[in-house]
Amino acid sequence: MISNQWYAILPSKAVKKNQIVGVKRLNLELALFRTDKGELGCVVDQCTHRGAALSRGKVKGDCIQCPFHGLQFDQTGRCTFIPANGKATVQDISRYAILRLMQAYSDCGCTISAQPFHKTEKAYEQLSMLFNFIQIAANGTALPKPLGVGLYGPVILIPKSEYNRIGGHESVKMSIVEDMALGHRLKENGLSYLLFIGDKELSFRMYGDGLKALLQVWLKNMAAGAAKTTPSVFVMVFFWITSLISVPLHVIYFSISGNFLWLVMYSLLYIVWATILSSLSKRIGQFRPLATVLFPLQMVVFLGVFAVSVFKKIFRLNVIWKGRAVSVEGKTCK
Repeated sequence: MISNQWYAILPSKAVKKNQIVGVKRLNLELALFRTDKGELGCVVDQCTHRGAALSRGKVKGDCIQCPFHGLQFDQTGRCTFIPANGKATVQDISRYAILRLMQAYSDCGCTISAQPFHKTEKAYEQLSMLFNFIQIAANGTALPKPLGVGLYGPVILIPKSEYNRIGGHESVKMSIVEDMALGHRLKENGLSYLLFIGDKELSFRMYGDGLKALLQVWLKNMAAGAAKTTPSVFVMVFFWITSLISVPLHVIYFSISGNFLWLVMYSLLYIVWATILSSLSKRIGQFRPLATVLFPLQMVVFLGVFAVSVFKKIFRLNVIWKGRAVSVEGKTCK
């Protein structure tokens, strides 16, 4: 085959609207698809993420969607959507933010990773506040000396030589939380990295697909992430969560028992916690004051998700992510 030349590989009528056809031509596995506008696309039949066959996916608008993690590619093969990163647009990462990232990357001289500022639009997205707190805390990012338990998936700047040295994403394809696994791979190879928290210049909306999508992503991550957290950080996060649970429970208990003095004390503690959460939440995302005032509701959702996640982890049950069953045992897509 001569590169950059035209070859007839299939009659145009063989590819119907909103249909994908997988073929092997000139020793290449190809996926041909026709968009809902009737336009034809042809890409290599392999997702750049984990190698799944795109021909087994589906057409989404003007793109072909991977059947495994749901990445979408346009007719030129350019990746236009990564579910784990949300529906990001060019406005989400300004030129100034890119310059800051590159400057930090240059100054640090090692891999850097950032958790973007969390955009919210609808009420249900406020429920992600506590999950984001715990993710940042479990990674040790806020400690005076960050532990660096793992990377943040949305933004990773890594030298090509180091990426190849740790085996790239191929080396963590069996992990359900691959960003954390990449961090472990760097540590195993004696390579350092630094973590950052984004601001409004570096932001994204993660859960625009509804409450179900929000719960599914945390269901996928919670138990696996907790298992990889260092014991010291796990203990600190545990006592932090315990305190958050304890205060509202004591308010209810002393309200019922009629112990006015203790009711006042725990009510003040409740106000203190709500104030602290309100202050901290402004640094990680667009969370409303009501979300922090009603933090017990956040705790109920978190504990429910964590319990189900642990149950699925123990009994090795699949979790659902973007309409696909993902094995907690780390089985790859075939």
